[in-house]
Amino acid sequence: MYILYFIINLFFIVDSKIHSKIFNNNFRSNHYNSLNNVIDLMNQEKSYAYLSTLNFSNKLNGFPHTSLVGLCIDKNGYPILSMSDISLHTQNIRKNNKCSILISINGLKNQNQKRVTFTGNIEKIIDKNESLEIQKKYLESHPEAFWLKYIDFGMYRMSNIKDIYYIGGFGKATKININKYLELFK
Repeated sequence: MYILYFIINLFFIVDSKIHSKIFNNNFRSNHYNSLNNVIDLMNQEKSYAYLSTLNFSNKLNGFPHTSLVGLCIDKNGYPILSMSDISLHTQNIRKNNKCSILISINGLKNQNQKRVTFTGNIEKIIDKNESLEIQKKYLESHPEAFWLKYIDFGMYRMSNIKDIYYIGGFGKATKININKYLELFK
């Protein structure tokens, strides 16, 4: 009986070491692939994101508010959004600029498809020249964005990224190192 117990325990120890070695090698490879998939998601043409802000209206104070916004990235890899100054999400950002944006593969249909969430602080781009440069970049990805001509639309950047969380489908979720992500744009 003790011999059987010893053999079973030995099998699990050997099996777990083999599994650990395989998993660690796959993790390095999958993390590299995940980072490349995040870059692909961020570089999609006509990309949109779900923006989650904290609501400050009377009845919903402190509750999340989610909206759909157009997205592109600047030359440094930071997410860029075009938003109206009078929209609820922009009003929320003025009071608390902490937010999350979820970017999915274009045409997302189910939970087994790629997506990434960036969490951080978003700021309006105040400098007129920089804002015009960013608008040009945005229009490359969103040529239909006629609303940029209106005075109440501004360009916003998430330049203080706190977290990047990638989901490649069921069982394929991982945090992305922010510095490694940003290094790819240098």
